[in-house]
Amino acid sequence: LRLDPERPNYLLVGDSHGADRYTGLSSLYTDVRFLQLTTASCRPLLENPFDEYHCQERLDYVFHEFLPNTPVDGVILAGRWRPEDLDLLADTLGYLRGLGLRVIVLGPTAEFEHWVGELVFRHGRREGLESWVSSFLSPEALEMERWVGEVVESSGAEFWSSIEALCPDGRCPVLGPEGELLIVDYGHQSPAGALVQARGYRDLGL
Repeated sequence: LRLDPERPNYLLVGDSHGADRYTGLSSLYTDVRFLQLTTASCRPLLENPFDEYHCQERLDYVFHEFLPNTPVDGVILAGRWRPEDLDLLADTLGYLRGLGLRVIVLGPTAEFEHWVGELVFRHGRREGLESWVSSFLSPEALEMERWVGEVVESSGAEFWSSIEALCPDGRCPVLGPEGELLIVDYGHQSPAGALVQARGYRDLGL
């Protein structure tokens, strides 16, 4: 959480999927200092029902002590959003906007109905791999993205689609140039995959 006086400072708050975003964004946008507070399963909400890993204690600190007293240029929220988060997300965005911050919300990541490594193994060849794997995109994730986008846009914050960033035209990259997995389970990304997604955000205009 240390500021860099020579660069713009953006705080990224989120769960393990937020940590993926940090990996990609900090690798791509080297002219920005990304501060990070991410904790597994701890979605960036003022009130979070998850009670492990000191989740609420960390969120209380960052929302009520750090951000009101630290001159950051903006805050980025990223997580594996759930339907029960929507009202809490609206409250969180209203609070952060009240602090006069630029607020960016990254939509839920592309999720798959089976682990991607298993799908790669079952397909057994590079030809047609992206189309095959992309056919297993979770429809629930696509619906969740639409719901989150509506909440964010009604709040006046910025919404950026993680699914569109990673999977333009509905086709998701699967393997890097050396054959490494870009998505390592149902939706978490390797560092190489996180960088691909960050480039996608940039292509969308972020």
